[in-house]
Amino acid sequence: DRYMALVAPSRSETVKHMALRLFGKDKDLKKFLKYSWQHQAILQIHKDFCLDSVCENCPFPDQLKQWTGKIK
Repeated sequence: DRYMALVAPSRSETVKHMALRLFGKDKDLKKFLKYSWQHQAILQIHKDFCLDSVCENCPFPDQLKQWTGKIK
């Protein structure tokens, strides 16, 4: 519970870049970046999907489809 409540201290350039890629320029973007666990999740997505591929060939959307079965 303590970890989930930790407010993120600041946004790294990677977190900022990835948040824009994942969520766009949403006016509510701050709600996705408030907590440390959210930053950690974004950094994990970056590590798992972005370091070895380019955006045009990104495997992340296909992976989301497998996980959820709901994304078009």
